[in-house]
Amino acid sequence: MQGFLTEEQIRILREAHYSCRLRKSADRINAILLLNDGFSYEQVAKILMLDSITIRRYEKQFESVGVDGLIECRYLGSDGTLTKMQEMGLITHLRNHTYQTVKEIVIYAQKHYRKSYSIEGMTHLLHRIGFVYKKTKQVPGKVNLEDMAITVLSEKTIDTEAMKRLVMEIEKKQTKGTIHLLTDNASHNHSYQSQDFLKNHKRVHITYFPAYSPNLNIIERLWKFFHTKHRDKYFEKFTEFEKEVLYFFKHIHRYDVELKTLLTDSFQTMSI
Repeated sequence: MQGFLTEEQIRILREAHYSCRLRKSADRINAILLLNDGFSYEQVAKILMLDSITIRRYEKQFESVGVDGLIECRYLGSDGTLTKMQEMGLITHLRNHTYQTVKEIVIYAQKHYRKSYSIEGMTHLLHRIGFVYKKTKQVPGKVNLEDMAITVLSEKTIDTEAMKRLVMEIEKKQTKGTIHLLTDNASHNHSYQSQDFLKNHKRVHITYFPAYSPNLNIIERLWKFFHTKHRDKYFEKFTEFEKEVLYFFKHIHRYDVELKTLLTDSFQTMSI
């Protein structure tokens, strides 16, 4: 049976062995690699300090589930892996539902399929079936409480340059009068470059929220509202997600009734 693994399978197994934390899982991978090198069951058992029956069981497991199944088994509980039909069902589900973390998908698999995955195991499975997490671009935004006008720009990162572009976009929309910009204490809002920029934009007056006061930031409520409207939707490609975000804010007036009471500057005052 010597040489039954392809070079790609050997590479995958070696990488899996390198990152493996459990001895039993490492032994399973080692056994297949040693058998591939031409060692007998008895020799492999002696090297790994196991019995030949266990080595034969590892071999049958490999023949049954292949390299992917062998690797995934090191992450699973006793319930085993998803069947092909279950994988297809999971793929369909993920294409129609949004999850913020892999942990949420682990919980879904446990509840819906009664299969136990670790975070690492589910991540490997998601990669294998074509789902890869990509860090999203930042989308800064400002809301005008008087007319509920939303200013949104899609940016690769939130920095001083992004802040400048946002201010200029707001100025285009509000061509007259003073612009009061309420913002958080992020470093790019306090940078020397930002301060120099604002010196040439006299109509813009910035007020910073107190530290650790996200409840005062109206835009935080708006983002939470956006999340409630999309929590059960999955976007396979980031471009699809970005398009949906921009569409949501472009047509924000669809939610005027709901936002009227949510986006308000009427705060309860308390005496201390």
